[in-house]
Amino acid sequence: KALDLAESDTFRVASTLSNTGLCFARKEDLTKAKQLWEKSLRLYEELQETTEIKKVKSNLRKVDRKQKREYLEENYKRMLQTGTSEDIKKAYEELAEFKIDGLIKSTGVS
Repeated sequence: KALDLAESDTFRVASTLSNTGLCFARKEDLTKAKQLWEKSLRLYEELQETTEIKKVKSNLRKVDRKQKREYLEENYKRMLQTGTSEDIKKAYEELAEFKIDGLIKSTGVS
């Protein structure tokens, strides 16, 4: 409904898409959230809304990191079940490196 009402106002459409993306992200539907944020980002870029672009890009990065973390965790679990010791070691190292990188970025330590 909000999109129908905001149809002629590009900023409102972008804002509605962004907020709807947040709702889907809270429900853990990251694919849908990402789709909405990508549409929102395109509109904000048309409008050159720097602050909003930064917010949406940040949300997209968080989704990408979460999906990558989940993939690496699942891969490690799978390797524990079916992989060789080399496969397990490689999966563990990839997961550990990813988590350490995240910790370094979140604390600002270099």
